[in-house]
Amino acid sequence: MKITSFEKLQQFFSEDEKRKDSRVVRFINIETLDLWCKVKNLLASKCANCIQMSEFCSDEDLTPNMNRLLKSLREIRMDTLLVPLSEHLRINRNPNALSQIANLEFNNLYASNVRLYILIYRMGSELADLIKLDPRLATCVVSLETDAMEDNYSLIILPKKLSMQIKGNNIDGYKKYLAYWESNPNMPIILHTNNAVYYRDYAFADNVKVIDSAYEILRHLKIIDENVDKSWGEDWSWLQLLSKVDHGISLLDICSKYLSIKEFDAGALISNWDNQDDFGKWLIWLWLKLKATTPYMGQAIRNCRNFHSLISAISNEIFNINANIAEYADIYAERKYYLLALKIAVLPSSFWDKYLKIDINERWFRLTDCTEHEREDILRLIPALGEDRKKKDFLKISYSQLYNYLSVYIFDEQRITEYFSKYKEQKLNNRFTPEFVSEVKEIALLKGIWWKVGIKSRNEIINNYYAKNTRIIWVDALGAEYLGLIQALLAQNYPGCQSFITAGYSIIPTITDLNKDFVAERQFEYVKDLDNLVHNGEYPGCIAEEINVVCQQIRSAISSLDAFERVIITSDHGATRGSILAKGESVKAFGGASVERDGRYCIDKSNKYEIVHDACIDIDEYHVFADYDRFSIQGSAKNENHGGASLEEVIVPVVILSRAPLQDKVTIELLTPQPRMLMGKVKVKFRVNKVFDKISAAVGDKKYDCIKQDDAWCFEAECDQSSEYTAHISAKASVGSFKYKVNKGRSDNKNFDL
Repeated sequence: MKITSFEKLQQFFSEDEKRKDSRVVRFINIETLDLWCKVKNLLASKCANCIQMSEFCSDEDLTPNMNRLLKSLREIRMDTLLVPLSEHLRINRNPNALSQIANLEFNNLYASNVRLYILIYRMGSELADLIKLDPRLATCVVSLETDAMEDNYSLIILPKKLSMQIKGNNIDGYKKYLAYWESNPNMPIILHTNNAVYYRDYAFADNVKVIDSAYEILRHLKIIDENVDKSWGEDWSWLQLLSKVDHGISLLDICSKYLSIKEFDAGALISNWDNQDDFGKWLIWLWLKLKATTPYMGQAIRNCRNFHSLISAISNEIFNINANIAEYADIYAERKYYLLALKIAVLPSSFWDKYLKIDINERWFRLTDCTEHEREDILRLIPALGEDRKKKDFLKISYSQLYNYLSVYIFDEQRITEYFSKYKEQKLNNRFTPEFVSEVKEIALLKGIWWKVGIKSRNEIINNYYAKNTRIIWVDALGAEYLGLIQALLAQNYPGCQSFITAGYSIIPTITDLNKDFVAERQFEYVKDLDNLVHNGEYPGCIAEEINVVCQQIRSAISSLDAFERVIITSDHGATRGSILAKGESVKAFGGASVERDGRYCIDKSNKYEIVHDACIDIDEYHVFADYDRFSIQGSAKNENHGGASLEEVIVPVVILSRAPLQDKVTIELLTPQPRMLMGKVKVKFRVNKVFDKISAAVGDKKYDCIKQDDAWCFEAECDQSSEYTAHISAKASVGSFKYKVNKGRSDNKNFDL
């Protein structure tokens, strides 16, 4: 029976209660909640008895005992209202429940005007099916159908364990859920029950959602969307994320607040990794998953399944990138940035497993200088480097300090410049070629080339620059091989610092006892670390450690300028790897001589050795080998040694640092910004605003003496394939630098004139 208004429904009740009927049950279906409540209140006032289904729940979170309910219904004696049957059946399917109640046999109620009113909410189709099964029940079904309709029915079923209150009417336990409907319900309704899992696979006809995980609540609350897959987290992580939710907050807000990072920044997130617990690390991973789009991190995070493997993903994704693509250097640099941010001391074993499976030529492009193991492996690969320009250039970004170590420091004497370039290559290759050993012998025969080419003594240079409030940093065993490294470090990292970099010679034999007078009665700091490595280090790792020591001392020197007006970095002597690897002739000293420093020199007041051994230098009672020969002695040095007169032992850096200019400011005016190349060379002309007796220009690895022409200076420089060059001008100390571009076009004008 369809009734179209509340008033007509009231009229129906009045008329129906006057008739005796063997069918006691009346199902009243209501389509809107407002009317449902209105009719419920009407029937509650009309009926002397009200059966509430919540009373049949034996526990706070159990459904009603239907057998007890049916028994109670059979025993009614007066008009009775039953609520809320529909809200129980809506989520607990029982196809026979309506029929079973409709056909109840009531005790002592036959052809009576007593009624059992069962208020039904939005179950018209189920009642229609009931009538189809038994048309006689049509008189038992009343449907109030007005123009008012609603589609905002909403029931969300949540597990109690989530302890999450979401917007709506939150009800704890099934019994209270029924009781809520028995009073004055409102939408939406959120039922918290321990039995949510049992509703998970139900197909509900109405807007009923079963949310049995924190992930699904987060989806419902729109904290995360469909782009965030459930597999990206575990139950504990989604649950903890849920605990951080406030109304209106977003996932990115939670990440930002928890990680104390205002906006997405992959590097900032990664640098915070070690400071986080597992939840924080998961948030970092999740934020990267959602926002990282850069070439390296974007690809790495796509292939990263969970936060536990993030370090491996960042470390290993490099193997999935072709090293020959044009943008590889930028992608590699991005990865290195993340490794530095992570402060990784040891790469995961999975990296090395992959590394060992690739071609040896490919390995060069997968290593960085971020970890000790990697640095050592780069050093192990150096001997196979050869003249491969691509690999040498790549070293600039993979291991910049090693690249700087190999960079050329230009001496006034080209032969010495070339010598140290070759020496460093020999040392890194851990093999001294016969050709180089022969060159060492040739230089040794000159009996001190440093004296002949005008290199000043270390002591003289320091005496000229040591002033009041000066500090000397004495780095034991710091040889001239490190001049290129020092020069590059200062230029790249401390351009605001005034510096004068030069080389001086030590007293021979090159032992500390004879080379420490430069600190007498002066402020100094003695650094033994490099000397310890020289004597006790293990190849090849010790080279990396030596470079680190030098870099640290540069940083220390710059810091010292806060307290001192000048800082001088220098050494007592250098050291040689050549005398260990390229042992020459073993010479027996005369009787009574004392052989020192693994045979690099001997002390003998009675004899001369130069006339017998060409490569030996006699200075008073000291007799010192300038090549890799040695005096016979039992045992030998392990790593490097000193005491001899090879260039790497004798020549040491002298670096003067200051915040204030070491000389008056000099300006340079380039007169030939685009000199024309002729026969593979160009003439470059410039003017300075200060008078100098001598000026030199360093371009690449070449140093050129400048010639004075009227009020200007000029030099003639060689050209290669490059079109732009940088000239570094010096006159004792650095004067400045400028760039010039070479015009390689042909010219019909044969009178080439600057």
